[in-house]
Amino acid sequence: MHQIAPRRTTWLHHKPPLPTRQCPSAPLRATTVGRRGRTTAVDVAVVVLVGVAMAVGLVGTVVPILPGLVLVAGAALVYGLAEGFGTAGTIAFAAIVGVGIAGTVAGLWLPHRAAGRAGASRQSLLLGAAGGVIGFFAVPVVGLPLGGVAGIYLGERLRTGDGQAAARTTVATLKGFGVAALVQLAAGVVMVLLWIGWVIAS
Repeated sequence: MHQIAPRRTTWLHHKPPLPTRQCPSAPLRATTVGRRGRTTAVDVAVVVLVGVAMAVGLVGTVVPILPGLVLVAGAALVYGLAEGFGTAGTIAFAAIVGVGIAGTVAGLWLPHRAAGRAGASRQSLLLGAAGGVIGFFAVPVVGLPLGGVAGIYLGERLRTGDGQAAARTTVATLKGFGVAALVQLAAGVVMVLLWIGWVIAS
């Protein structure tokens, strides 16, 4: 009888499993996504903070607590430094500064023009300017217009000795302050809209 030889087991029948390759791009991709998420969060925070500062600046154009247009322009500058200017940002920021300067000049010139048309003397206007500066630091919120009007009324009363004439000049000056506030508010709104366009374009 033929004897059956036992089957020999060799290493060929027991191949070790091949090591699994790990894709090196996976952690890099996760890191990139994380950085993008953090960058987006920072961008949103910057936009929100700048928007809040501009809103405060708009309030400042009507209620003279802060130099409103200067605050709006300063907030736009902060946004540009944080996010970069680029072509669109450079054009928008230049337009924002130009509108801010025009609004500031109008805010100073319109009350002066109104008082001059009503017959206020140069000395009364200077006294009104000094009263506005003192009122700004002495009385919160409304000190600037009140001090300016009081200075003009005092100057005209001392010059003419006529209370009614001084009152007419004072009322005209108040109207000039009101028109100046509206002009500055309109300028501030235009500046904010320019900034919003800048944000969308970038």
